[in-house]
Amino acid sequence: MPLESLTPLMLPVLYLVTLATIPLTIMYAIMGLLFSPIIVPVSIIIKHLSIVLFFPL
Repeated sequence: MPLESLTPLMLPVLYLVTLATIPLTIMYAIMGLLFSPIIVPVSIIIKHLSIVLFFPL
């Protein structure tokens, strides 16, 4: 969507929404970096346990 086609009122709203989402994106990335060493091994263990419990050899 080219910027020329936006109404004059939509452009400031678009800028505000973009500026509001930047800190949330940064915070989401930092939280992902902090919690991935915990979440990834736990999810692997849970998947392994579910395979062992539901599909025994």
